[in-house]
Amino acid sequence: MLTFVLSLFGYGVFGDMTATLAAFIIGRDAAEGDAPVVGSKDIEGLKQLIRTLSEQVNGHKMG
Repeated sequence: MLTFVLSLFGYGVFGDMTATLAAFIIGRDAAEGDAPVVGSKDIEGLKQLIRTLSEQVNGHKMG
């Protein structure tokens, strides 16, 4: 029973250290002005698609 509790504690500590390290790395990247945003190319593609569809819808209503 003691070994089970100790292993759970070890997993918890390891998970906490991993989360802290990940938060530090993400925070450092977010602080940089020229760091790329994850998925920014996908977002730009979706924005362009929305613009195109909006123009088609607006053109159809006007015409």
